[in-house]
Amino acid sequence: MPALLPLRIPAGWLVRYNTFTEDQRWHHTEDLLQLSSCTLVDGTWQADPEGYLVDLGWYPEGDPDGAYGLVVARPDFSGEIVVEVRHRDPRTICEAVEACLASIGDGASDAAIAAEVRRRIP
Repeated sequence: MPALLPLRIPAGWLVRYNTFTEDQRWHHTEDLLQLSSCTLVDGTWQADPEGYLVDLGWYPEGDPDGAYGLVVARPDFSGEIVVEVRHRDPRTICEAVEACLASIGDGASDAAIAAEVRRRIP
């Protein structure tokens, strides 16, 4: 498997899975990266039931002509979709993920998080 793309993931995030590489030619799957925001409870990090879910996949799955799909939901897919974007360039998506995590960490509103992510996607 090709090397994972370097991502700056700050403290307070649980990496549920990560197979996000720059070369997706043989790995066009909906399950590339999933992060959940966490909170510190009695000295232990735990998934925040009122936090955020950051999910990245390739859509449509298996289609080499598809694109990366980044979804930020709160608290998960059963709740509100904060932002959803698509792009074919892995570096652009990487920047959008990092901007999203930073915005959430800074306590930005959902609207500000969405605006920051969209600002990274041309």
